[in-house]
Amino acid sequence: MGYDLHFTRADFSFDSALFPISLAEWTAVADAEPQMIRHGAEGSAPEYEFVSADGTSRLLSWRQGGITIWKGGGVAAELAAIAAKLDARLVGDDSEEYHADGSYTHWSGPRPILFHRPLNVAEAAAAWEVLFERQGDNFYYWRPSPDHARHALGAFRMFAARAVTAADVADADGLLYQYGPFGSEGDPVFALSLVRQLATDAEDGLVQVECRLDFEMGEDLAGLGSFSDWWFPEHGGAPEEWFDALEARPEWQLLNLLTPLSFRFGTDTVC
Repeated sequence: MGYDLHFTRADFSFDSALFPISLAEWTAVADAEPQMIRHGAEGSAPEYEFVSADGTSRLLSWRQGGITIWKGGGVAAELAAIAAKLDARLVGDDSEEYHADGSYTHWSGPRPILFHRPLNVAEAAAAWEVLFERQGDNFYYWRPSPDHARHALGAFRMFAARAVTAADVADADGLLYQYGPFGSEGDPVFALSLVRQLATDAEDGLVQVECRLDFEMGEDLAGLGSFSDWWFPEHGGAPEEWFDALEARPEWQLLNLLTPLSFRFGTDTVC
C-alpha cells in the first residue's frame, strides 16, 4: 500500500479532475472540522493540517478536484469520516478504499462515481485533459504519437457531452473547430484548436476552454490553409452530426499520420 491517501469522487484518484471536489466544497468542509488547521495566504488554495486523536498531524493539499493526505495511512479511519462529508471516498496510492470503521477493501472493479453536479468553468480544462489522456493505451504519461490528433478529437466529443455550468443566455455553450498557421512569420507552426466557448454570469462574460495541438509546419500542412467552423445548439442540428462531419473532413487523412510537437489545455477570457 502507498503511504499517501486521497479524497476523490472518482474511481481512481488520478481521475479526480474529471469528477472534482471543488475548492469551495473542500474549504467549506475543512474549515468546519475542529481537527483541521488552515495554512496559506488569502487568495491562494490553502493547505490544511489535520491533527488526529493521537496528536500526530498530516498535511492535506487540494489540487484539480482531489485532496492528497501526505503519509496519512495511520489515521485512515478518521479521514474516511471526513471523506463522507464531501460525498467522496478515501483511497490509497494502490487504489484500496478505506472506511470509517477502520477497515479497507482492495480495488477489484469499477466503483460508483460520486459526482452529482455539472462542472464549473474553472474545472473544465482539467477535466477535458483527463479525457484526452484516457484515450491512449498508457494514460499515466503523455508521449507524442500520431494517435494524439485522433485522441484529441475523440476527447473533444466526450467533453462536449459533459454538463458545464453556463449563463442562461442565447449561444451560452458553443463548440469551435479551427486550424491554420500560428506563430511568427519566420517560424510558424500548424495549430489545431478545439474550443468550447461558455457564457458566464461573471463580469468576464465569455470564456473559451481550449485544447490546442501544434504540429511542425510542412508543405502539406501549409497547403491546408486555415479553416474554422462553429456549432451552437440554437442553430439546429445535433452535436453528434457536427462531430461526424468533422471526422470525415479531408485534413484528417493527413493529421492522423502526424505526431504533434506539443499540446496544451487552457482557459481564456474572450470579453
